[in-house]
Amino acid sequence: MVIGDTSRKGPFGFLFSELGRYGYFLAETLRYLFYRKFYLVNLIDEMNVIGSRSVPILSAVSAFVGMNLCVEGYIIFKKFGAQNMVGMFVAVANIRELSPLVAGLIVGAKAGTQMAARIGTMRVTNQIDALQVIGVNPFSYLVIPRVLAAVLVMPLVVVVAYFFSTLAAYMVAVVQLGLNGSAFLEMVYANITLDDMLKGMLKGSVFGGIVTTICCYSGYRAWGGAWGVGVATSMAVVRMATAMVFINIFLTELLFM
Repeated sequence: MVIGDTSRKGPFGFLFSELGRYGYFLAETLRYLFYRKFYLVNLIDEMNVIGSRSVPILSAVSAFVGMNLCVEGYIIFKKFGAQNMVGMFVAVANIRELSPLVAGLIVGAKAGTQMAARIGTMRVTNQIDALQVIGVNPFSYLVIPRVLAAVLVMPLVVVVAYFFSTLAAYMVAVVQLGLNGSAFLEMVYANITLDDMLKGMLKGSVFGGIVTTICCYSGYRAWGGAWGVGVATSMAVVRMATAMVFINIFLTELLFM
């Protein structure tokens, strides 16, 4: 059956079979998390890919999000004569929701697709089978370093996204909207606690785990040559974005309600 073909099982049958395969893949990942052989070089390389190489595009996108958030907040609060509340709105919405989501989506689009394509290429060219032949565990070598790198680095990526988003919102508030800069910053400091920051960073770690496991799974299951790698990569983007938005609902209720 071709990847994405639901003609034999129907859409729900295909969905449940994919969830079952992903669950098995996740269980195997957890099983080999404490495998005796650990590839530290791979971990450092993936931390570099997920972290520093994603920062330029992440900074730009986060800044645009902050600008838009500031303008929308100003439009809403202006109706009630409470323009000075924009700083609170930007700060809380950023650290609780937007910065973790934006960080997860950008890392998924930048690093996650690269993971899916690389592992998918290794699968269709039988390199993963070759690893097993020479005694190298594919999960320990390919999957574990990527998952650990994302879980460790994503909290810092969230902080970077929050900084640039809030900075851009501040500049728009002061330069374009004519709000008082000191009042804006006071609202930010007064409404953001260390607990909020830590919970936002925790969201980043969870999203990092989601992105890497889904993207690695999509590449690991690829077949059919170059066409199959392309399909696996595009499916990885759809799956990880859908999963993050869905799981974010439960994380918000669990952490902030």
